[in-house]
Amino acid sequence: MRWNRRENASAFHASQLGRSADNMKQPSKIDLVGNEFLGLDHEQVLEPFLGKSQEEAREYFPGRCHYLTEDFMWMTHKGLLYYLPPFFEYLKSDVGKYDWDAAHGILCSISAQIELSNSISDDLLQLMKQICNYVKKNCKRYNISPHEELYQSYLKVIEGAEQS
Repeated sequence: MRWNRRENASAFHASQLGRSADNMKQPSKIDLVGNEFLGLDHEQVLEPFLGKSQEEAREYFPGRCHYLTEDFMWMTHKGLLYYLPPFFEYLKSDVGKYDWDAAHGILCSISAQIELSNSISDDLLQLMKQICNYVKKNCKRYNISPHEELYQSYLKVIEGAEQS
């Protein structure tokens, strides 16, 4: 499956931040999980992401989001800035349509990142809120009930997050 470069959400996001997506460096092991290795959770992040370009990650998402979205919970902010844009692109694509696991799972991971982080950069928080707003506006696309208690708890955390 090939992705149209013009539809590249990471390029769009990078341009919004005044950077070129082509200048974004692929994350190293430390960029993905940090200096303090926490075991299995961090191993799970490295296996599908380490050494993958954004394009390779986009091609890897379909059919795997039921377990991949949890990896975003354990990824460092630098890794999130690199891999969330192609994940967001996947969510918005025809391939990602109806992927409840992707939409619900990414909100869970973003919510946990916000709750567990002392501070989140403005550009990362902006991206997290863009993803949240997109899923919220398109919850029927993902078969998410807007009244689901867990879904609402994720929205509350993400929408209530303040920029540092």
